[in-house]
Amino acid sequence: MSEIAAVGTAQRRAQDREMILDPFKWPHLVLPIKRMVDGRMQTAIVYAGMEKLKEDEPIQVKLNTTIFGDVGEDSKLTTFKDVDALLDDGWTVD
Repeated sequence: MSEIAAVGTAQRRAQDREMILDPFKWPHLVLPIKRMVDGRMQTAIVYAGMEKLKEDEPIQVKLNTTIFGDVGEDSKLTTFKDVDALLDDGWTVD
């Protein structure tokens, strides 16, 4: 990875991390996220209450769904131990 790409990736991760932790910056009541898996895009949404999330707080995500509803496959809830675990799994803010 080039130095420019690495800086861009680090900046993107920092922006996504900040956005995920602060529901008041979300464009909707849920936050759409995405990642690439085996060449296909997987979508999900993040749920939060009406307060900022703590950095070490578990994050609940509904897989295979968008803000418009479920996407073809079975949707299911999964929990990540914190925001960094979510980002480490390849998720980015959509």
